[in-house]
Parts: sequence; C-alpha cells; structure tokens
Amino acid sequence: MINDKQPEINAPIPGMSLTAPLGGRPWQQPPQMASVEEAIDYYVPKLMDREFVPELLTIIELGIPLTTIANSFQLASVMEGKHSIDVGILVIPVLVELMITLADANEVEYVSGMSREKEKGLSNAQIALAKKKGMLDADTEVEEKPTPEPTEEPEEPNMGLMSRRENVQ
Repeated sequence: MINDKQPEINAPIPGMSLTAPLGGRPWQQPPQMASVEEAIDYYVPKLMDREFVPELLTIIELGIPLTTIANSFQLASVMEGKHSIDVGILVIPVLVELMITLADANEVEYVSGMSREKEKGLSNAQIALAKKKGMLDADTEVEEKPTPEPTEEPEEPNMGLMSRRENVQ
C-alpha cells in the first residue's frame, strides 16, 4: 500500500525551540539600571522587606556564604535585564555588607565567604609562597601534609595496534 500522506512542510526545525531571535532575551536589551547607585536603590528595599528578611536569615543560618547569596541575586537581575553584569559585580560587596548588618542585628551566625580559611595541611609550594609574601614568618613551622609514596607498578608491554614491538625476532 502506498502512503498517501503528504510530508508536512511547516514542521518545526529540530533545535528551533532552543533559539531565540537576536535581542529577544532580557539580557540582550539595554539594562533598566545603568549605574551602581541605581542598582543599590533597587536591592536595598527588596532585602529589607519584612516578608523577605526571615527567609534570608534562614538561608544565612544554613551556612551558605553571603557572597554566594549576593552573586545569586545579581545574576538573577542580570538575566531579567535589570542591570548589566559589570554593575552586578560592583554591587556584590554592598549586598554582602547589608546581609552582614542584617545577620548581626538578628544575632545570626554567618559565613561571609570573603576570606579563605587556613588549611591545616599546606603543600610545600603554598608554604613557600606564603613565606615569600610575608604571610608566614620564616621561623613558623607548619604541619605539612604527608606526601604519598610512589608505588611501583609492573611495567606492561605496549599492546596497542600502532605500538612498536620491542622483541622482534
């Protein structure tokens, strides 16, 4: 039996749903706020909202670094076309300081995410770099990580198709 059905010419092209016209996304348009001051004026009322503060404090109590939270806020606003990415990056320290103030006022412990914790087992390269930069005194002894001893594995002959044969007879 012959298929009488005509091919559908107006069918969507594969991958068509993954594309958008140029300028069709909010981040491809000019930002609504062009300066850091405008962005700060946008964020402060949102972060100080009575309904949002308890939720924010709960997130802070979970131990999520404040820098991560601030970065999430600014990235969401960039995707919405509120401001550009460079303004968002410049706003992050202000957002972190505002969250520190909120956490301190409500006696909530927080992880700022702005300083790196000192690792107990520093590598030799890290110790040398720290001493060179003056972060550690030359006399300071640091507990070093034990270096793993190399294990000798028996050497297997090359068995690949293109490998050279060592013992050709």
